[in-house]
Amino acid sequence: MKYQVIQSALSGNDIILRNNDDGTISSIPTDPTNSDYQAYLAYVANGNVVPDSTLPSNSSTPQAGN
Repeated sequence: MKYQVIQSALSGNDIILRNNDDGTISSIPTDPTNSDYQAYLAYVANGNVVPDSTLPSNSSTPQAGN
């Protein structure tokens, strides 16, 4: 898997993640002038399927006083 789209349950915004060859993960801004975003769009346009998922909200984060 080269790319993954994550949707934040908190903000609802999409986050594009790229698995790099060195094992690191980078996020790619959805900026049309960004060359990494352009490469992602070309990857999808070539018929590649990008998995997606939803990040959980902070609902499990303990609140003060709990």
